[in-house]
Amino acid sequence: MNAYDISSFGQRDSRGFLSVIGKTNDELAFSNMFAYFFMEYPEIFVKFAEEVLGLAVAGNFTLAREENNIDILISDEKNYIVIENKVKSKINGIRHDINGDMIVSQLKKYHDYAIRQAGERKASFYLFSPDYNYIDTGKFERGKEYRVIPYSAIYDFFARNGQLAMYSRYYHELLIALKPHTKPVSNDLSDVLEQRFVRVIRRLGI
Repeated sequence: MNAYDISSFGQRDSRGFLSVIGKTNDELAFSNMFAYFFMEYPEIFVKFAEEVLGLAVAGNFTLAREENNIDILISDEKNYIVIENKVKSKINGIRHDINGDMIVSQLKKYHDYAIRQAGERKASFYLFSPDYNYIDTGKFERGKEYRVIPYSAIYDFFARNGQLAMYSRYYHELLIALKPHTKPVSNDLSDVLEQRFVRVIRRLGI
């Protein structure tokens, strides 16, 4: 079975480790997890690039975190890939172009840097974001160069390809962490209410 079913972990705490440490909305944590699996399991990234990003990775690739403040930067002999990861936040570094209607932001900064560094390689730009965190890239200068990848697509990929990292102790944590961000509406409020309800029941001894 290729699908990686998180329900198969029986009595394991379904909240996941990020929930326990209060990092369920932490962009750094998610970027680190993506980078970890892409680097530790290169076959995962090769397949992810093909199925989700629509790219053919050529040969060995390198991955950098926070180079020129870019969340994830991946390059091989033919590709130069910029990945900006957002969870709850929006686009940063915003200023309005007094000579035009577009908004200048970090997206332009990363785009211009990648174009300079890519040389003859193809530069590709992606924005990872939860399904509920809608970001209109079209209003930002160079924003249309970025393809938005919803967390639901990322979750679906990892759920279908668990066999590629079947010995990883962290794979189920990635899926548990991604799952809440695949919904069209943030469930933070419902989670808080549920936790309060459980505490009341325990306090009453019901």
